[in-house]
Formats: sequence, C-alpha cells, structure tokens
Amino acid sequence: MGNVKQHLEVAADGLIGPTSRSYWVVEGRLMAGAYPGKKDTGETGGRPEVTQQLLDAGTDVFVNLTEDLPGGGDRLDRYDEHVVDRADIIRLPIRDLDVPTVDHMVDILDAIDGCLAEGRTVYVHCWGGFGRTGTVVGCWLRRHGLATADTVQDLVDRLRLGAVDGQHRRSPEMPDQRRFIEDWAEDIGAEIDPPVGGSSHSQALPEDRVRHEGMNDRILGAVLGSATGDALGAGYEFTHPGPDAHIRMKGGGGFGWEPGEWTDDTQMAVAVLDAADGGDLDVDAVAANFLAWFGSMPADVGIQTGLVLGATDEPADLAACAMDFLRTHPKRAGNGGLMRTSPVALTALGDRDLVADRANAVASLTHAHPDSVAACVIWSLAIEEAITSSDPAGSFDWEAAVRRGLDHIVEDRQHRWASLIDEAVEGPPERFNKNGWVVTAFQAALAAIVHTPVPDDNPKAHLRDSLVAAVRIGYDTDTVAAIAGGLLGARWGASAVPDEWWQVIHGSRRNGSPLVGVLELESLALGA
Repeated sequence: MGNVKQHLEVAADGLIGPTSRSYWVVEGRLMAGAYPGKKDTGETGGRPEVTQQLLDAGTDVFVNLTEDLPGGGDRLDRYDEHVVDRADIIRLPIRDLDVPTVDHMVDILDAIDGCLAEGRTVYVHCWGGFGRTGTVVGCWLRRHGLATADTVQDLVDRLRLGAVDGQHRRSPEMPDQRRFIEDWAEDIGAEIDPPVGGSSHSQALPEDRVRHEGMNDRILGAVLGSATGDALGAGYEFTHPGPDAHIRMKGGGGFGWEPGEWTDDTQMAVAVLDAADGGDLDVDAVAANFLAWFGSMPADVGIQTGLVLGATDEPADLAACAMDFLRTHPKRAGNGGLMRTSPVALTALGDRDLVADRANAVASLTHAHPDSVAACVIWSLAIEEAITSSDPAGSFDWEAAVRRGLDHIVEDRQHRWASLIDEAVEGPPERFNKNGWVVTAFQAALAAIVHTPVPDDNPKAHLRDSLVAAVRIGYDTDTVAAIAGGLLGARWGASAVPDEWWQVIHGSRRNGSPLVGVLELESLALGA
C-alpha cells in the first residue's frame, strides 16, 4: 500500500471521465461510476458503447460492487462476455443502498490497491455509480490520507463533476453511507491477523476424525487438501496479502464465506466425485452435475465457466459449447478447469494414460483451450504419482513429478510447458500474482510448493506452510490454494491438514443443497 500512496495523486477536480457517468479518481489509473452495461433488457449483441469507452480508456480490471450474479439483488445484463478478452472482473458485491461490513470494505480496498500496485487501470462501479461506488471511493481516499472526515464528502463531490450526466443524486447516496466514509480511518484493516490456524476461541476436536494411513490417507488428501486450500484462500480472494502476511481460516471475502467454507472450486470438484464410482468416471454425468450446479445460481461463478454453462441445458452439448467459446475467444484460458481437477486422478490410479484422457475430457467440458487441457493433464498426473509412489518417510521430487506429465500432452505444447515449469521452479511465487489465467495459476501453485521448505522436525507441516504461501501470492487465492492443496494432500495425506482447519471445513454441492462435511467428502474420495 505504501508504494500506491507515494505514486498516485488525486485527479483534478471535474476531470471528465471516459463515459458520461464516470469520473477519474486518479487520472489514468482509477475510475469510478455507473454499471458498464444495460439494466435487465435481455438484449444481446455487440459490446455496449459505455463498455467500449471504458476499455478504450485503458480499463483492465472492473471492480463490480453489484449483485448481478444469478439470484442477486441487481437485475442487470451482465457485461462479462464483452470484456472477457480484455479485462478481469473482480466481484465484491454490496447490497444496494447499504454499507458493507468493515472487513468487506477492507477486502475491496485491498483489491483496488493490489491492482494499482501491479500497474493496472481500475474501474469501480455499482449500478448508478452513486451509493456503493461513492462509499468505496470515499473510503479509498480516507485510507490513503487524501481526505479527512471533514473534507471527504467535498472531495468526492468535486471529483464527480467529471461525470457529466451523474449530477442528479448525491454520492454516497444514503446517510449511513456518508457516515461510513466519515468514520473510516487510514489504519483500518492494518491490524496483524492471528497466526496461521489461530482463532479467537478454541473448539474441541471432533471425536470422529479418523486417521487414515498409507495410500488411503493420500487419496483423501488429494480431495481434502484441495478443499482446505479453497476455504483458506476464500477470505483473501482478489486481495494481495504479501509475503509476510499472517493467513488464517477467516472466511469473509467478496461473497461472505463462513470460516472453513469452500467455494465454487470445491463444489465443482464434488460434481466430479459424484460421477465417479469405483474407478469409473461418467463424463456425461459430470456435465449434468455441472449444469445442475450452475442452475442452482451459485454465489460465485468464473466468467468463462458461466458463459459456457449458460450456453446450453443439454449435458451432451457442453463440450461443443466449450469449443464454440474457444473459437470466439482463442486467447482465453481461464483456470476453472484446473481448480477442480484433483478428483480425476483418483478414478484411474495406476493407469496414467487413462488419468490423462479423463483429465482432458473433464477439462474440455468448459475449458477447451490447449493450455487449460495441458495444465489439467500435467497436474492430475502429478497427483496420481504422489498418491501411488510417495514414500512418506522419504523425499518427493515435486518438479520431476510435474515434468513427467509432459509426455501426455500434445506434442506441440511440450516445449512450451517445460519452459513454464522452469519459470515456476525459478520463482519467486509472488511473480505469479496475475493468476486468473490457467498458466499463471498453475505456476503460482507449483512455485508455492517448491519454494516452501519442508520442516525437518515435521515434514507434513509442509502442506500447511505451502497453502499459506499460495494464499500470500494474492488475487485468485482460493483457486491457487485449491490447486496446490490437491497435490500437497496427495503427497502428505489428509492427516497433514491441521486439526483446527479440519474441524471447520465444510460446504455444499450447490446453492441450496444440504451441507457436506469432511466425513462425507472423505467417503466420496475413497469411493472414486
């Protein structure tokens, strides 16, 4: 945050924004305003003019404060498809006319500052650009010492003169929102979190935790390690904690996760597990499970995943829809296939060709780009090797296990991926913080693992330490930690998951379905 303070200056009063309902907060770097799309028209077609204007102004990150996801409170035509090849969307929703919690505002400000520190150009918006947007802008100005409680409203008013068609309402709009920015302070959110695994109160360890051994422990670890990483990273998504941050199982984040609650990453992994039975994997059933999950209006859906799943109701057509997406977005290779790939290895242990084929097939249901498929094949094979070949008392060569998967991807990608693995091994992990792309998500997970020392006195603590390192990288923290956790758990076993994390891990198959606890997750893993 310090570098952001040193190099960014507030824009001149009334600097005209790139659209008639937007304004500059920091010229060339940070904009704020109205929704860059349409309101519930049901229209389709070309890119809306306002979206194009914002992209032309250099926007490569949209911080979306609306509840425009399925089931949300804002009925809007989502603009995702119009920016998919040009910008990222960070969803950190606030209820309309309301204020966020303090922790949620800290997450929003951290996301903005992290993107600015990377040199990116950010557009913050709600629907009208008044209430929620003005609240965030006011708190951002307060955080950086650019306004006091007495001056912040006046500064927001002067900046907003640049939104030539946005002068008909106050911003922030509601009295509670205006009080919120006046009460904000520079040091909010600067507190040191409790140490890893710490909590404000102790909980008794459930008596029903079973300590498995040998290969069964590692099979369970591939699934539980991924779910644990997902839940650990959920509270830090779209933020940039940094290499020295204390990381804990805190929940929260943009979607208000409970401590220990897994996200869409594990929900989709469970959809794969539900289609597996004693070594068989029904890919058509996986597709049906994905569509059922999407139809439940989950809290979080990746952009590419949502666009592909939203294109059909027929499981048999899903892979074709993924190919259609690839043809229209040939450079788009999201990480949504890799985040859910851990269970695939469990369905074909000892048959590496079959693992590769199934990883390819499951990835291609939504992510058909050759890099997405390659990443899933390589990572699934590394998990298979860790489960079947690991000697818990010996060493394990993470890099070699990953490289051995190269022979199973298409030949024209092998040299490229060998070089990408080189980059990850060279590190450092924080180099890979733009990890919404499958390549950098893969590299971030691998770098977190290989650059984290294995403690001599407690080797299994490497799982905990590596997951913390994965979250510290920042941005898509739940996904990177979920990817890393699958391989870490396959090596160290479910028994390596700390008790204080194990006792709170939970989630659901889909929105509105009964909770799934650790014991049911373990049963699914052993039955795969």
